[in-house]
Amino acid sequence: MSTPQQYEWTVVKSHWCPAANSEVALLEKRVYPSADFLSTESFRVVEQRCTHDVECNLNDHVHCKWAGTNPYNDPFAESQ
Repeated sequence: MSTPQQYEWTVVKSHWCPAANSEVALLEKRVYPSADFLSTESFRVVEQRCTHDVECNLNDHVHCKWAGTNPYNDPFAESQ
């Protein structure tokens, strides 16, 4: 029997993105095990994405790894 898990999308950081011409955020999908299995403070990151990734994919420009079009450009790493 598998252990039930809960997940939530959490904003990790945000910054102004010139490609999106707006403020965007990097999100993590965090999976938490059930409370009876482990403490609820531990989690696993199973996915990361930008709040503007779909819009970037709909235009003809190559932007960044979070839009899935340029794995060598990570604007969130530059804004630390």
